[in-house]
Amino acid sequence: MSSYIPVSDNAEKIFAKQVSEMIYKADIKGFYAFTGFLDERFQQIALFQINKYDFMDFEFYGGFSEAERKILIIKCNGVSTKIEFPISILKVEYSSTTELNHRDYLGACLSLGIKRECIGDILTKQNIAYIFVSTNIKQVILSEITTVGRASVKVTLCDSIPAEFIHKEEKPVMISVASLRADVIISSALNLSRTDVLNIIKSKKVSVNHILLNSASNQINCDDVISIKGTGRLEINNIRGTSRKGRIFVEITKFL
Repeated sequence: MSSYIPVSDNAEKIFAKQVSEMIYKADIKGFYAFTGFLDERFQQIALFQINKYDFMDFEFYGGFSEAERKILIIKCNGVSTKIEFPISILKVEYSSTTELNHRDYLGACLSLGIKRECIGDILTKQNIAYIFVSTNIKQVILSEITTVGRASVKVTLCDSIPAEFIHKEEKPVMISVASLRADVIISSALNLSRTDVLNIIKSKKVSVNHILLNSASNQINCDDVISIKGTGRLEINNIRGTSRKGRIFVEITKFL
């Protein structure tokens, strides 16, 4: 994870306090506790709290090793008993020509009143999706979801997912840009117009190092991670200098 940025809004402060309470209960009272699924920013906050208390018996897991959204378990130090993460995998299939995306599947789950923290990664390919969910809400989805968007779907419980769904497409590329502004980097990396990028940023869909990007003019640095909801993320590997015309060479990896 990238360098830590202190908590800012109320949600982050409340969560940091919750993690501190989990550590206390595990260390003093011998309890163990799970969070819901956490995005990378909240994983970062949790890890900072754990390191602050020098508490070592913890684990992040999202159902598979490459998961982005993960559950945190904090256990009593010295307890060797294996504790299973409360994660279930649901397979969603449909046969219509309608093309469904991540937002469609997530929206179908949230429309049932399910909290976002109960939904982990959603992996899609053609007419199949695998959704990682908290075990306590799996039956709601199995019973209630029969359509996603305009498509009729079949939802089943499964034990694992095919390897081709797990490995993300990585595309290391070199781009040349006029400046290191966030909108310029995103526009060049994704081949989008600056207007399109500005609209995405205004829609609060872009974060840098897990912090919401509020200004298109923010400067991007080496090792930054730019996440775009519904699209993927960009990792800034290297800034390699400038051309004779003053354009900056930036090496990035796309995860789309």
